[in-house]
Amino acid sequence: IGSGKSSVANALAKEFNGVVVEGDAVRVRLRQAGAGYDRVWKICENAAVAVAEGGAYVVIDADYVAAEKRASLNQAAKKAGIKVVYLRTICDLDVMIGRIITASYPEQSFFGGSTTAWRGMADQRGAVVKIREFIMRLASHYKMGKTKYPARYQWTLRKFSFVGFTVDTTDEKKWPGEIKKIAKQIRLR
Repeated sequence: IGSGKSSVANALAKEFNGVVVEGDAVRVRLRQAGAGYDRVWKICENAAVAVAEGGAYVVIDADYVAAEKRASLNQAAKKAGIKVVYLRTICDLDVMIGRIITASYPEQSFFGGSTTAWRGMADQRGAVVKIREFIMRLASHYKMGKTKYPARYQWTLRKFSFVGFTVDTTDEKKWPGEIKKIAKQIRLR
């Protein structure tokens, strides 16, 4: 959360004149329908496969760190004859937190319309929920290690064997060029 997944997904889709399947947009629709979010990833998977079967490139804007989500997507893609490439976005933790705090969260957006006990304005509620989600997912992406200071820890990135490409979005001017290089490499596969 805050690593730049959506920005990278949109930039990569643009390189391929492709379609972005956005997990948060699916969540907003489900919330509007009064439904739960437990199958968002499956809806994204089905939409992505349908679009890819139609001949378009698809980028799923979602987190696939969970093995069961990857297994399901890989199985559906294999059945449809679609190639899957996993791209990881990483970023300096302070930059991610800064993005979360300073972002805009309109009421109709996923985080702006989320429920929280915090009763601030929509942007504040959105930031609170996004920070909560950031904290809840941190251990999935990072390992916590001790430092020389008591009760102080550092986070280091976990290594994932399924990741084909990694984009560091810390430098806003640098990463778009990385997307162009990655798109070229994907085309050559």
